[in-house]
Amino acid sequence: MPELKIDTFQLIPHHCGISVPDLEASVAWYRDMLGFSVVKRLTLKLVDGGATMI
Repeated sequence: MPELKIDTFQLIPHHCGISVPDLEASVAWYRDMLGFSVVKRLTLKLVDGGATMI
């Protein structure tokens, strides 16, 4: 069986998640302070809340 050789491994962040008490205030902060914009909004039926991708 041929040997598997990995020359390099690069760890690149893809996404992260945080829980916040006020989603709209947090979205506004990321927009105003870091220049982020909303990419997608989700409604989570299993929990009382939602998610926003910025």
